[in-house]
Amino acid sequence: MDFTILTKSWENISKHNEIHPSASKVEISVVEEILKIRLPDSFQALFNYSNGLSILEGNLNVVPLKSGDYFNLVTMTSQLREWGKVIPEEILAFGDNGSDSTFGVWLEKNSLSDSPIIEIGAIYDSHCLAIAGTSLFNFLLGWTAYYSLLLEVNSKALDIIQLPSELRFKAHEMEDEHFEAIRKWADPNLPIFNPDPYEQKYDVSQVREILARSAT
Repeated sequence: MDFTILTKSWENISKHNEIHPSASKVEISVVEEILKIRLPDSFQALFNYSNGLSILEGNLNVVPLKSGDYFNLVTMTSQLREWGKVIPEEILAFGDNGSDSTFGVWLEKNSLSDSPIIEIGAIYDSHCLAIAGTSLFNFLLGWTAYYSLLLEVNSKALDIIQLPSELRFKAHEMEDEHFEAIRKWADPNLPIFNPDPYEQKYDVSQVREILARSAT
């Protein structure tokens, strides 16, 4: 996992991104103490790069650690629960897709070696989860590749993440199967390559079972 691959790619599509100053180790430690968790290494690397961000024209947003006008990492999960959204205790919400879906990191131990990413649909029901990534890096890699193609960014950004030429689809051609092919490249161990919380409709026990199988 080399986050510089992603960050260098983002910096080559800067007009589509909003990158903030990095968070310090102290700031991260304070938030961990408040939440009574240890953030996965991948999230520490992300916040060390940018304390919250909005990339790819708002198609992926990560909340800041503790400040922010709307949500932050400390308050987001509890606030969504107060509003009636069903977020299991195993999940910490950290961002969204700029539309209906919320993204969270699975914090329960004994699943995969890294911390999987869970997509939570807008339906206020316990059966509205999908596994969006086996790790933060793989999830971000696939998301960056797909939306970079849709936004027709410069090819250097795609070269940095080493997107194969056969996956460099034209924006006007992009459909679900293209997203599926890109995610298969970015995250080959993903249980379903076109995850959708409205189709899979997993609850927390199903997610736990799938992750346990994937870890064996």
